[in-house]
Amino acid sequence: MGGTKNIVRMAPCSGYEPERMAGWLEFMAQRGYRLVKTWGCFAKFQKAAPQKLQYRLCELPEERLFNDRSPSDAEELIAICQAGGWQYLCKRGMFGIFVAEDETVPELETERRPLYKRNIIFLLYILLASVLLWLWPIADYGDLLKRLVVGCILWLPLAFLTHVLSRDAIQIGIQAIFLSMLIPTLASTAFANGLMDTWNMVGSQEVIPVILLLLCALYVICYLVAGALRNFLKRLHPKLPEYNQDWRSGALRYRVTTILCMVSYCFIFGFVFLIFFY
Repeated sequence: MGGTKNIVRMAPCSGYEPERMAGWLEFMAQRGYRLVKTWGCFAKFQKAAPQKLQYRLCELPEERLFNDRSPSDAEELIAICQAGGWQYLCKRGMFGIFVAEDETVPELETERRPLYKRNIIFLLYILLASVLLWLWPIADYGDLLKRLVVGCILWLPLAFLTHVLSRDAIQIGIQAIFLSMLIPTLASTAFANGLMDTWNMVGSQEVIPVILLLLCALYVICYLVAGALRNFLKRLHPKLPEYNQDWRSGALRYRVTTILCMVSYCFIFGFVFLIFFY
């Protein structure tokens, strides 16, 4: 009996590394697996004859909330690439993935778009807002509520600026404000009566899961901010990608840290679910 065989593999690099991703996809094509689609850090392949293909990742214009143009900027860019001989497959993060069987097709213009000044101004605002939240005193429950209200007010620009800011700037802003509200509040609560007194009063069975929850939350936030910050810094000095990089370099580190992030997500949501429903 015949039939197609599909496999799912974890990517060896983040969505901010188009050169290494393209190298990995070309390696999989030579082994007889052709990319079908991606979701998150995973890619689905279809079994095919081993073939030497060219893959390229081109940054697509971000979809804007109030943009009702038809076709959109992203659709126009995809059409231009396909007219040049590159077949559009799917999207991963901010990049569209294209493939070509003909080695003579013209190279895609894949230089990253530079950052606009508004992104820098926005991050300066986030820095000042985060410092304000960190320094906000928590003397009692009323001050805690005030901190949350101030945090929500400082968060409002994120809701209205998503259509003019880059995705990585928004990601940094969300996590920075959330971290600035979360950590001082939890630290003040945990050390209000002394950590050891709290441990003796509540018991390790309750304290240990909370500590693990905080560590998981910190890890997830740092993971998200590190990726967004890395891409943000690359945009400060945009350059043409180099597609001859070794995709294996750092693959194990990326996969381990990503799996830890997914485990942390599961623990956080599982812990919250148990608190509210049991």
